[in-house]
Amino acid sequence: MRRRKGVLTLKMNSIRERLLASSMLGGAILMALASSTVAHAQTAAAAATAEVEEIVVTGSLFRRTDTETPSPVTVMTSQSLEAAGITTVSDAIRSVSADGAGSIGTGFQSGFSGGGAAVSLRGLGVSSTLVLQDGLRSTNFPISDDGHNAYVDLNSIAFSMLSSVEVLKDGASSIYGADAIGGVVNLKMRKTFNGWKGSFEAGQANRGDAEHQRAELAVGFGNYEEQGFNFYVGAEYQKDGRVRLHDVGFPFNTLDLTRIGGNDLNSADSSLVAGTPTAVVVRVAQTDLNNPLAGGTSILSPNAVALGGTANCANGSFTVSTGAVQGASCKYDLQDQFLESQPEQTRYAYTAKLSFKVNDNIEGYLTGTYSNNFVSIRSAIPRSIRETAIFGGNPAISASVPGIVLPVYVCASGTNCATAPDRRLNPNNPFAGAFANDPSNGAARIYYRFADLPYGSDRSNEVIRGAAGLQGSFDKWNWKIDAVAARDNLQLTDYGFLNVAGLLNAINTGSYNFVNPSQNTQAVRTAIAPNVVTPSNSQMLSLDGSVTRELWELPGGPVNLALGAQIRREELVNNTRVPKFDVFGLNRAQAYGQHTVKAGFFEVEAPFTKQVVVDLSGRYDSYSEGFSHFSPKIGVKWTPMKELAFRGTYSEGFRAPTFAESGPRSQYPGFSTFVPPAAFQLQHGGLTSGGNINPYAQSYSLGSGNAGNPDLQPEISH
Repeated sequence: MRRRKGVLTLKMNSIRERLLASSMLGGAILMALASSTVAHAQTAAAAATAEVEEIVVTGSLFRRTDTETPSPVTVMTSQSLEAAGITTVSDAIRSVSADGAGSIGTGFQSGFSGGGAAVSLRGLGVSSTLVLQDGLRSTNFPISDDGHNAYVDLNSIAFSMLSSVEVLKDGASSIYGADAIGGVVNLKMRKTFNGWKGSFEAGQANRGDAEHQRAELAVGFGNYEEQGFNFYVGAEYQKDGRVRLHDVGFPFNTLDLTRIGGNDLNSADSSLVAGTPTAVVVRVAQTDLNNPLAGGTSILSPNAVALGGTANCANGSFTVSTGAVQGASCKYDLQDQFLESQPEQTRYAYTAKLSFKVNDNIEGYLTGTYSNNFVSIRSAIPRSIRETAIFGGNPAISASVPGIVLPVYVCASGTNCATAPDRRLNPNNPFAGAFANDPSNGAARIYYRFADLPYGSDRSNEVIRGAAGLQGSFDKWNWKIDAVAARDNLQLTDYGFLNVAGLLNAINTGSYNFVNPSQNTQAVRTAIAPNVVTPSNSQMLSLDGSVTRELWELPGGPVNLALGAQIRREELVNNTRVPKFDVFGLNRAQAYGQHTVKAGFFEVEAPFTKQVVVDLSGRYDSYSEGFSHFSPKIGVKWTPMKELAFRGTYSEGFRAPTFAESGPRSQYPGFSTFVPPAAFQLQHGGLTSGGNINPYAQSYSLGSGNAGNPDLQPEISH
């Protein structure tokens, strides 16, 4: 879209083909998207008479015309992003090579904060990369990555009214404070917009999945230079459908890679105790007839029974004739049947900005954004009836060892059924009839996955953010004041997770049909696995101020000085999903905290010659938790000729402890993997090339619980 003086140019692209690709799809070509774009805008006067605009480059406090500072900054304009077919902030940043190990994509669905998206510059982690909007902080996603790494959710940031994305691939704690060890991502909004623009696109993959819809509309008016104001509003909507591993195809949809010379790690088509949607039982003892968790450790008979039989197995059956458990059951490939590579995601956002001039020396702005990001995750194998104890809960409720058992008798009350007046033989226990007079030795240990229960989670993330600022000049000083407030409201709804009391009651009353799960009513399923709804939130308030001025002249230009201060308040309420220790499989992580941060900072830019520029900056941060830190930085840029420049920096930074790490009420579980020494493995059969390899002599994981430590000090970087 171009604008000439007094002339409007209308551009319409009626058909635009776009190839949507994914590494998980193995490079499969998707069908072309129909796209139409209607745009109508006005621009400035002829470029020949226009002045070069001064901007503030990320990592510095000074306005300049040159984006080449001593620190490396990658700038992506809205035009370049549009030309690349990029329509989200997450995709824009992930296109930068500096976004490395530890970053989070929306397709990562099984982690602590699945459904969020985050950047990890230089592979130093999401909590060591600072994300700014117009140079100002925002609030973090309420759920931390890995239980303790805080980050800004990129999915919650409006995209359509961005003017540029700047990525500083260098430490910047001396200007911005904590969390900028790996670098800084600064998302800049348009200052002004006149006219209107709109676009719509839609399409789907050739297999009928991965549907994509996107629309945006923006309207703006007011000539900033002549009228002294500009106001615009923008709205955007995007929906991306699921991509199932079944549709992606081999080899991404299975653990059986024997057809290409790999290993077969899919035990669901060869092991009777793997746990599949076909329930398999073996006979064991039961020491407490009221407690399905009180099964014996020894199998009393090797003959297993597949409840419901094997006559109607959709993928065929298999037979095991040796070992402790023998019998036949149905084959499954659980990865192919249940997992997905991309969740369903729906995003919409609204943006409004008013830019105005108070007088010839003072100008200001007001901006507000609202975004809502909904992610529906169904990429998980259904829950097993054999579950470990809840982190922090009573180990006695572990259902993994020796496992859940089905009693011989069931009754309406679910207690003392062996002697209850309304007792009846358990229809789910094939051994019940033979052991009606000996119920202690007729229990059925069950291996099963609840495929009839919808399993996954829905995450609705709402972010409200407002900012206001004034800037101007007096005498030889330039000043700037900014205020920002942001709040992130997250509602997490989990489906298909087993309620301990509900499951045990269903087993003792016989209400759940393990023989034919399709016959279970919704009421029975809800009693076993009610939806778990967990609200969490985070918020931030910040006030920033800075002044700059030229001090004196050097051969290369004026020496610039900048001084600034900041005060901000941050709070987090990340509620646990299992407050009553009553649900198997859900994470017990929780984090709470609040603090006030006060900071002062400076920057000096000295162009000693036209070829040599030195930049020196420093910042002192004081946290209400009781710790503080000073972060210095020095940068040098040498340009021996126009076509060649050298630059280097040295900085010291820090990462303040997150609320999950330092909050006294915070906690999260984790696992550490250990590998025994080779000599130990050799002694215990862990490295043998043939026969049975002892799995206990190889790598193993130990679970641990982490509690917030209020005395934790910042991490320091050099």
